[in-house]
Amino acid sequence: RIAYTITNNDKPGKPYGHLILETLAGGAQGKIENAGGPLWSPDGKWIAYRGAAEGQRGLIVANAGGTGARFLHALEGTNAPLPHMGEPYAWSPDSKQLVFVHATPGPETAEARSSAGT
Repeated sequence: RIAYTITNNDKPGKPYGHLILETLAGGAQGKIENAGGPLWSPDGKWIAYRGAAEGQRGLIVANAGGTGARFLHALEGTNAPLPHMGEPYAWSPDSKQLVFVHATPGPETAEARSSAGT
């Protein structure tokens, strides 16, 4: 199986992506709208991605065919010092857990901004 994202810029606003799931032998197997960042579990039974499920956006896990999508958690912030560096989530070697970063700015953020201008 292979998973990849196609990004579209065909309407006003931000670009949006579609996650495509295929088998190498049989071609297209599924398309997940407004999703991206696919990451297969080490055992190949699951796929994690950024998208929407159960009415919420964030980290989603589905079976390898793309069905049975479950919302796990919002994805905000980063685990890297620079944007687009590092991975936003990763599977454990046994495919039973995902690690991810969810960063919520604390009160020190507002304090740092206010003192930076003085």
